[in-house]
Amino acid sequence: MIGALIEIGTDRAVVISKFPVGFKNDGDPPHAAKTIHYYEIFSMGSNNGKKRKAIDIHSFQEAVREGNIKVLSDP
Repeated sequence: MIGALIEIGTDRAVVISKFPVGFKNDGDPPHAAKTIHYYEIFSMGSNNGKKRKAIDIHSFQEAVREGNIKVLSDP
């Protein structure tokens, strides 16, 4: 998904990287932990509107399924 052009609401952005932020324990088995990853997103707004944001990959995928984030071009 890195390099994809996306639209969130009326804002367009580019997914620029994927990075780990920590671990999550689902509890089965108790010692198993999964790495949590985020996508870094850079908006393509006006000079004052350009921002970097980060979003949990699972939340990102859910938002795409629900139509809250539109993928305009695949990487």
